[in-house]
Amino acid sequence: MLGSDVLDVGIGMSLLFLMMSLIATAVREAIEGVIKSRSKELENGLREMLDDSTKGNYAGLVGQIYKHPLINSLYRNTLDKAKNGDLPSYIPSRTFVSAFLDIVLRSAPPAAGAAAQANAVAPLQDARASLTIDGLKSCAGNLPPQIKYIVLGAIDDAQGDINAVRKNLEGWFDATMDRVSGWYRRRTQLILFLIGIAAAAVLNVDSITIAQRLTNDKTLRDGIVATAQQQGTAPAADTTRSYDDLSAELGKIGFPIGWANTQDGWLLPQPQMCSEEKNCKFATGALLKAVIGWFVTAFAVMLGAPFWFDVLNRFMVVRSTVKPSEKSQSEASKDAASSPITLLMQPAPGAPANAPPVKPA
Repeated sequence: MLGSDVLDVGIGMSLLFLMMSLIATAVREAIEGVIKSRSKELENGLREMLDDSTKGNYAGLVGQIYKHPLINSLYRNTLDKAKNGDLPSYIPSRTFVSAFLDIVLRSAPPAAGAAAQANAVAPLQDARASLTIDGLKSCAGNLPPQIKYIVLGAIDDAQGDINAVRKNLEGWFDATMDRVSGWYRRRTQLILFLIGIAAAAVLNVDSITIAQRLTNDKTLRDGIVATAQQQGTAPAADTTRSYDDLSAELGKIGFPIGWANTQDGWLLPQPQMCSEEKNCKFATGALLKAVIGWFVTAFAVMLGAPFWFDVLNRFMVVRSTVKPSEKSQSEASKDAASSPITLLMQPAPGAPANAPPVKPA
C-alpha cells in the first residue's frame, strides 16, 4: 500500500500541475478567440471529406454547404460577408446530413459538356427531387466520384430504409469530425506546451525542486494537503487568473516557486558568483536542473486541467482510505488500555502497585 507521505507528495504535485494547467488553458482560449482555429479546422475537414479542392473560394460543395440555410444560421452574415474565422466551429451531424441531402436532391440532372460542370457547382436549384432511395440514386451521379460512391454505399447498406441512409451519412460525418478533433487536439497540446514552458520560466515553477521539497518537508506537505481539502473543486472554477495571481496563490500555499523564493540564489547569479570557477560551475549546473524542471512542468501542462483535476481527486480518495488506518503509538496504547482484557489484568482498586491482578470470577 502506498505510504501517506507518497500520497501527500502526489497531491501536492497534482495541485501544482492543475493550477498551471488552468492558467495555460485560459491563455489558450484567449489565443483561440483571436485566431479562431476551430472554424478553420472544421472547414479543412469538410473540404477533405467532400473532396473539395477549391481552397480559397467557395465554389464547390463546401461553399454550397455553408450557403445552405440550415448551416448559414450557425454564423453571422452571409458566406460572402463573413470574415475570416467567423464560420461555425461546430456543425451537428443531423443538421449537416439534412443540408447535404437537400443539396444532392436539388442538383440538376446529368448534362453534357460545360453545362454539366457548371451545374455540378451551382447553388441550390428550385427543382428538388423527392427524398426517396430512387431519388437519391438518380441525383448521386452529379456528385464528385469519391462522394458519389460514399452516398451509393450508404444507400446500398440501408436496404431501402431512408432513415438508415441518414444514419450512415451521419456516421460518415462523425468519423470525419473525430479526425478534425484529433488535429485540433494535437495542435492544442503543442500550444499548451509552449505556454507551459513560458509560464514555468516566468514563474520559476521547477517541478524537480518542488518534488524534492515536498519529499523532505512534512510541514509543507500537510499545508498543501489541507489546502487541497479546503478548496475541493474551487481551482477548476476560475480560469481567468493572471501570472501574478497564480504566482501569489501558489506562494501562499507554500510551493517553492518564483525567482524571489529560491533557496540558493543560483538562478540569478551575481557577477561575484563567478569569481571562482567552482561557483560558476555550480550556477550553470543548477540552472540546467531548473530548465529540466520547467520542461517537466510544461509536459504536465500538456495533459490539461481536467486530467490533473481527476488525478487530484483520485489521490484524495485513496488518502482518505489510507489515512484513517494509520494510528500513532499513543492512540494505540489508549485503545489497548481500554480493552476488556487489559481492564481485567489491572490491580484491584486500592491494592498496592505490585499486587497481583484481579482474576475473573
